[in-house]
Amino acid sequence: MKKLSLILALIMLISCALVGCTLPEDELDGIKVITTAFVGYDLARQVGGDDVNVSLLLPVGAESHTYEPTPRDIINISKCDLFIYVGGESESWVDELLNDDIKPKMMIKMMDLVELLTEEHDHDHDHDIGKTAYDEHVWTSPKNTLKLLDAVNDALTEIDATKKEAFESNYKKYRSEIEVLDNGFREFFATFEKPTLVFGDRFPLSYFAHEYGIDHYSAFHGCSSESEPSAQVVASLIDKVKTENIPAVFYIELSNHKVADTIAEATGARTALFNTCHNVTLEQFESGEGYVSLMKKNLETLKEVLG
Repeated sequence: MKKLSLILALIMLISCALVGCTLPEDELDGIKVITTAFVGYDLARQVGGDDVNVSLLLPVGAESHTYEPTPRDIINISKCDLFIYVGGESESWVDELLNDDIKPKMMIKMMDLVELLTEEHDHDHDHDIGKTAYDEHVWTSPKNTLKLLDAVNDALTEIDATKKEAFESNYKKYRSEIEVLDNGFREFFATFEKPTLVFGDRFPLSYFAHEYGIDHYSAFHGCSSESEPSAQVVASLIDKVKTENIPAVFYIELSNHKVADTIAEATGARTALFNTCHNVTLEQFESGEGYVSLMKKNLETLKEVLG
């Protein structure tokens, strides 16, 4: 279905070009950056400041794994100065889209910048056997996000070297904030012999767990399309929470958190939100939340419910 939609969009794009029609396009000042995930949006605006105009393709509050580009998205991607995307299975449409006719001036593929982990890496207890795809959520490790930030700074500087000083200043400031964040998580988890987290939800946090040596249990793997776990999975998670006296069951942003609620009701544990930063709510977007502020809230939540 995704492939069919993409083909139809390309046909519409080509048809418009042949007959001379145009789709509406905003006249934007500064370097034009388009990103597919919120974290790319945040890093570009933090480094670029007023000298970049950043657009997020994924609608605010939308589920990232079901996104499909519109004809206007395709035109804007082809004309932008920098295109930042994640890669992986949920963005397979990007590889189908990019060709000699539709290609931005510069691109950053996040998954090319880090050492990849599979969905099963370090969380064999996810009860979703047989998944071997790489986890796409590379930014959940602050160390990885520093690599993404480096790439964004380099790309913007290459696009407009006259703004190098401003970009470098912004870059160093945000880099320092991410380093402080990383140290905060590291110091917190060092207080546990073996920290354990239970997610009554998907678990798109392989890189986070690997970075800080966290054991974890969840209802689904990170990119699972399932919404209802088996009774066996729920019973196993309930047993884990009870036997290890785990005080909180986590759920991720934009989730209905029904599974987490079920486990909490059966065990007396509380539920808590963990932001994975793939997308944000409208309220978060309008209030100016970013990667660092959301991850800081995660650290505060961890201290509150586990500390």
